[in-house]
Amino acid sequence: MDRAEQEELYQKSEVAKLKEQKKANKALLAEERRLKAAAAKEKRFADAAAKVALRDEKKTEQELTKQLRNDIQCAKKGKRQSLKTTKATRVTVVEEMAAEVEEAAHLKSRPGCPIRPPKKLLT
Repeated sequence: MDRAEQEELYQKSEVAKLKEQKKANKALLAEERRLKAAAAKEKRFADAAAKVALRDEKKTEQELTKQLRNDIQCAKKGKRQSLKTTKATRVTVVEEMAAEVEEAAHLKSRPGCPIRPPKKLLT
């Protein structure tokens, strides 16, 4: 082999080494981009989770404040007995309403036309 052929082989090997080096650098850059993207995604998820936790905490705090306010108001008012209707009063009210409906069924307007109450009151 002469000197020219050796130089040519040397140049080819150098070109191949450069290609391999470029390929390795490109793969390294791609890996770095992938890692940065993964870190950014992780950060977004962490920020979103923190935001949700903060919102839930504020909501809980508002509910507790509202409950405390209601408790204070109830304490100020004191205990009041509820105005629950008994069965006997319900029956008398229903009977009175039935009587009113029957009276309304026989009513007539000024020109003499009968006044018809809604059917739901008649049943």
